[in-house]
Amino acid sequence: MVLESIKEVLNTVVKAGWSAYTVDSDKYGEGFAYVITPSDNVLCICKGEFGGLRVTFEYLPSRETGTGCSCYDEDMRVSYVANVDNLLSLEADGKAFARRLNARLYRSSDAWLENNYWYKQNMLKPYKIVEEVTV
Repeated sequence: MVLESIKEVLNTVVKAGWSAYTVDSDKYGEGFAYVITPSDNVLCICKGEFGGLRVTFEYLPSRETGTGCSCYDEDMRVSYVANVDNLLSLEADGKAFARRLNARLYRSSDAWLENNYWYKQNMLKPYKIVEEVTV
């Protein structure tokens, strides 16, 4: 099961028309998910060390730059991350930092999925909002 704090973010972005993927938590834990922004970039939303959330901007892996960079240094409040405008701002910050690192960016989210074929086949699940029924 995905953490409730991450679900809050995923519900927000899916309602706004973005795509989101969760990770098969039975095998790999519940602490992260991915969102595809309207600019077709990939952000990883993960559990922070101090109870908040962290957001990373994903790019092509390399020994020099890794696989992604943090869009902000500290854990952020869930209410801040679960806001589309704030996520767009974090995306811009992450992309700018990735460019300063000379990281090679993915051409598209499809390229990210192609580059992570095993991951896609074995771990990623498209996120769908499940409306809870109250009795």
